[in-house]
Order: sequence, then C-alpha cells, then structure tokens
Amino acid sequence: MTFNEFLFGLDILNNLGILIGMLSVWFLYDQINPSRIARYSVLFSYSFFIFVFHEPLLTIFKKGMFFLLGKTNSSSLAIYIIAPLLSIGLSMLLRYILIRRVPRIYNFATGGR
Repeated sequence: MTFNEFLFGLDILNNLGILIGMLSVWFLYDQINPSRIARYSVLFSYSFFIFVFHEPLLTIFKKGMFFLLGKTNSSSLAIYIIAPLLSIGLSMLLRYILIRRVPRIYNFATGGR
C-alpha cells in the first residue's frame, strides 16, 4: 500500500464518520423529549442570524488570534475552541441589540426570519 492509498483510505473513513455523525444527530433529535425542546425554543430563534453572521466574524477572530498568539499547536487548539464561542456569543448579542433597537434593519437583514 502506498502513502497516497493510505491517505485516500483515511479520507474515506473521515467522510464516513461525518456521515454517521450527521445521521446520528438527525435520528437522535427525534428521541428528545418535546418539552425539553420547547424550553430552549428561544435559542432556536437565534439560529438563522448566527448562521448568516458567524462566518465573517469567525474568520476575523481566527486571523486576529493567530496574529496575536502565533501559529503553534497549543494556540491552534485554543483558537479552535475560543474563536467559535466568541463569534457565536457576539452574534447572539448583536441579534439581541438589533431586535431591541432597530427591528426593521434586523428584519430586512434576515428576510423576516
């Protein structure tokens, strides 16, 4: 077996793992108690705005943190954990502020979602 065949096999296993994970979440979601879901429904209202807003913000955070911390294994791990949390938190805060202060702009930006 050559190195390229080995990498190809790892790529297939990785994609298979992602597929199994997606299917697991899909089917396990149906098993969750509906009353628990209703308790967190206010968080679901944030999902579209987070989806739209997180990517540019995440890129900015990652590049800025790599600039400040350098590119080492430990900084990469820290950035991998911290940058998404910061971008999601800031997205949620911005959504909250937009809805409270300028709901028309928020509705326009999200298409009323």
